Amino acid sequence: MRDSVEKIGRVLIATPTGSQIPLSQVASIKVSNGPPVLKTENSRLNAWIFVDIEDIDVWAYVMAAQQAVAENVKIPPGVAVK
Repeated sequence: MRDSVEKIGRVLIATPTGSQIPLSQVASIKVSNGPPVLKTENSRLNAWIFVDIEDIDVWAYVMAAQQAVAENVKIPPGVAVK
């Protein structure tokens, strides 16, 4: 029931009184561009950065990257780096 706007509009939702009505009666449904997926972890948006490394072990790379971030990047409140 998700392959067209019309079909999504026909999805039944419950009202506070217990009756069911089509979603299209309470919502405007349209197709628009946006991110292909929203990733969250612990209910917070997140982003992943993948890095290919050569000639160094992963632990040494992570330690150097953490130090570089700590010294050069101001992390705003509410943002975490792991």
